[in-house]
Amino acid sequence: MESVLAIAGLVLVLLGSVAVFLLRTWRWALAAFAVQSLGMGLVALTIVALPIALAETLTGWLVAGILALTLRREGMGTAEVSIIPPGWLFRALLALMILVTALALLPDLRGALNDPPGPVTLAAVVLMAFGVLGLGLNEQPLRVGVALITTLQGFELAYLWSERSLLVIALLAAVHLTIVLSVIYLNAVTRRSLEEEVRA
Repeated sequence: MESVLAIAGLVLVLLGSVAVFLLRTWRWALAAFAVQSLGMGLVALTIVALPIALAETLTGWLVAGILALTLRREGMGTAEVSIIPPGWLFRALLALMILVTALALLPDLRGALNDPPGPVTLAAVVLMAFGVLGLGLNEQPLRVGVALITTLQGFELAYLWSERSLLVIALLAAVHLTIVLSVIYLNAVTRRSLEEEVRA
């Protein structure tokens, strides 16, 4: 049963993280982020108790919900027409390179992370890699925030194998919410400054 949950969670993590990285329409990107968070919870469920895994998933869904409400209020959810960005081929090749590299280095990575199960290692490394890549390729504050939270999700998954503290999980959830609120504020400031430049 645990192996089935781990494989199912890993598939959701891979699909979600690749979709978040490739898609440009906010509606679909946030839906993919929610799928990614569900997959992370399923993978985590194989190594921790249900309340901790559930907290991981709910934190991701809360982040997606806050961002969706913000985008809807500002009218940004319908502003993007193109689902896939113009440079989708470059991004797709990068995503493929990350997946192939993670699979090739899986035995060495397991040793570096204190030998967690294979699905846990692969999911953690993929999340951290796509998060860091998203930080480098995005310039919108909200997208940078999603990338940063994705990186933290990968770190949390690797950390759960060594330490299963509810206090640490609660602190990391607070960090996620702080990041979301910060990027929402930065996005509002950026939009306001751009509007003032247009008026001037």
